[in-house]
Amino acid sequence: MMTTNTKKIRIIGIGVGVIAAVLIAVAVITTVPQITQTVIPFVTVSGSASTTGPATAPLTIDFTSDTGSVNSATVDEEGNYSITLANQHSYSATIHYSAGYGLTGGTCDAGKLDIYTSSPLMNRNLSC
Repeated sequence: MMTTNTKKIRIIGIGVGVIAAVLIAVAVITTVPQITQTVIPFVTVSGSASTTGPATAPLTIDFTSDTGSVNSATVDEEGNYSITLANQHSYSATIHYSAGYGLTGGTCDAGKLDIYTSSPLMNRNLSC
């Protein structure tokens, strides 16, 4: 009879220990502060733009988002641009350029720009 009572007591003790561990874990999980990050809706992207062709100069840059919308930035005489774009999107950058010496201007692919940031400012130099 002694062994039966001892086994019951051990089983009850283990069960109470498991319940206590679960309650402690729940208490710890619910008291840890949740880390939240505010998503900035728009980001100002700026940088320089250049073309590698002879006697060419960038004029504008089209940023086409992964949703299909197009935003354009003008390139100043020093070759710099600035534009505000929606955060949490990817953009394809296309530079429109002029050409000297009677050559025809055109466009070139300046790459992909991924804007997934917590900063309101981003610097990106573009070239093609």
